[in-house]
Amino acid sequence: PALKTADLVEQYHRYGETIGFRPLTLDKNRHHLKIFCESCPELPLAPEPIMDFIHDLKCGMRTKKSYYEVIRAFYNYLVDFHNIKTPLTPRMVPRADKHPYFRVLSREEVIRVIGAAENFQERMILKTLYATRIRAGELVSLISENLYPDKIVVTGKTGTWEVPISEELYDDLKLLGEGPLFKDRRGNPMTRDGVRQRVEKCMKLAGITGKKLGPHTFRHTSLTHLYEDTSDLPLVQEAAHHI
Repeated sequence: PALKTADLVEQYHRYGETIGFRPLTLDKNRHHLKIFCESCPELPLAPEPIMDFIHDLKCGMRTKKSYYEVIRAFYNYLVDFHNIKTPLTPRMVPRADKHPYFRVLSREEVIRVIGAAENFQERMILKTLYATRIRAGELVSLISENLYPDKIVVTGKTGTWEVPISEELYDDLKLLGEGPLFKDRRGNPMTRDGVRQRVEKCMKLAGITGKKLGPHTFRHTSLTHLYEDTSDLPLVQEAAHHI
């Protein structure tokens, strides 16, 4: 008899809750697999229905890849706990479109740019942007009162949230003094334009040129490196604080 996709999906959701999937992962799984169930009420055991489902999604290639990753994790669960052979193959992975605006730096280039900083403040701007993946506007809002040994509280356009930091970054940020962590020469909070100018200067000194290079390059680069290291799209979206 045909297997009901919805029944197996519900078991998978309970499994995810039991082993402690992140809330964002659980939400994404429920959203994507609900649509998958509507399209494929009987569990596909061949690749063609899944390929057709992903192809027919009315969304961009990045979102299609997100659906594929969720479906792949679901079938991995079926392989492990229901002895169901996965129909997924590497050739089914949607090709992610390249970001049209921001270049991704290599890890060597990141080190080179940080090494081109001419003072401690510039170096900390670059290290903080890469380590925390926050935006320039969020960087200039950082204050010493919100700095803790394992995290920093960030305020930005999507609200207020906590970002984990390393002990090394904490020790370095403490050296920036009290009040606003990043100040201009008059002791006032640095502006986003001030951050942009310093980042662009360091990139130029490091020999990195091109269009749309600036603070957001470090954010986009760090998020890309995180995905390369983990292949965990929900984790990357959580790190980007996309809500």
